[in-house]
Amino acid sequence: MTTELNLKTIFKEMTEYIETLNKMAENSITDIQLPSSPGVYLIYLEGCLKYIGSSKNIAQRINTNLLNGNKDSHTLINKLIKVKKMYNYYVKTYLRESNIKFVETKDVYSAKMLEDILIAIHKPEYNKTLNELVQTKSS
Repeated sequence: MTTELNLKTIFKEMTEYIETLNKMAENSITDIQLPSSPGVYLIYLEGCLKYIGSSKNIAQRINTNLLNGNKDSHTLINKLIKVKKMYNYYVKTYLRESNIKFVETKDVYSAKMLEDILIAIHKPEYNKTLNELVQTKSS
């Protein structure tokens, strides 16, 4: 009985997070105030959902690791460098033109679970492995 109750609670929680994301408009990644709390973020490049990530601190992950990072600080930067053959400087400029949606979660465990669910639903291009991306681009 406890497991069933726990699953219902988790399902309800995930559904609420997804509904929140569905109601949210995309915002410029450089113009929005991001929270310093755990959650999931969705990155839109050229108008399409391209990447879903989670973090214990959304603001730090986006502002420090993504917008001001390098190929070792965020997997999306590394994949853009390898797949689009861009230099790090151009990747940062490209990312500054992107849009974002995010939802805060109660903890990092909920964020990871929600991230996995959203990736399974949306199958964003840059959530594929680097090998899958390179094979797709060369075919």
